Amino acid sequence: MQGRLLPAVGGRLQAFPGPLWKTELAMARQAGIDGLELIYEGAEQKDNPLAIHDGEPLLQEITSHYGVVAISVCADRLLESPVVASDLADRAILANELCDALPRWSAGGIERVVLPFVDANRIRGPNGQDAVAAWMGSVLPAAEAAGIELHLEADLDPNSMRALLNRLDHPLIRVNYDTGNSASLGYDTYDELEAYGSRIGSIHIKDRVRNGGSVPLGEGDADIELALRGLHDLGFEGDLVLQVVRAPDGREVNWARRNAAYVRELCGG
Repeated sequence: MQGRLLPAVGGRLQAFPGPLWKTELAMARQAGIDGLELIYEGAEQKDNPLAIHDGEPLLQEITSHYGVVAISVCADRLLESPVVASDLADRAILANELCDALPRWSAGGIERVVLPFVDANRIRGPNGQDAVAAWMGSVLPAAEAAGIELHLEADLDPNSMRALLNRLDHPLIRVNYDTGNSASLGYDTYDELEAYGSRIGSIHIKDRVRNGGSVPLGEGDADIELALRGLHDLGFEGDLVLQVVRAPDGREVNWARRNAAYVRELCGG
């Protein structure tokens, strides 16, 4: 995840790192990481190729130079302007912003956008699901035109998530599965994979304790090995995005290398 190989921005776990974003690509390569999931948010937009209207050639040029893939975006912008807490006018503004960005991102090589409906943007009850379904429907035509998948990251229980996905029955709308968040919420991996496993399009790898925060991989309640085995059985062939607890500043590259090795071992090498 972009921003996690550099010192934390404003004490945050992850953030677009401003002008240092190019430096982080070189660090990712040094750590043996194949790619970065880019962050789109309101801060530092003057430096963010995702926010600049001519940023797509720059993005492709820089990633090609460092040999690091950048095909996915985490739209943390939704945590700044929550869809579920906005009125119809503000939701429309946010939808238009994303619809304007999708063709540019597609031209820059982006294949999927993770939409976080967690924390401040958490889906609460039937009204929240109605709002999300309507908002996703307003963005979907632009996603179709751009050929970009929209991945829902939510903390709904398996049955509620399946119900929402049934309302959003479209091949471009898929699930982002976060191993740590599911563990923190006490969800059963088998129940989740049965409910929407075939709709999972991307994975955030982290470890958390139940009802608590992130911890180093292997020290929490996430059964990452079980989740990866189940996804393999379902035919999942996508990439895995490390979104693990941060290392002390200055040790990020070695920490990323260690975590990547841990996950590769779980995947059988």
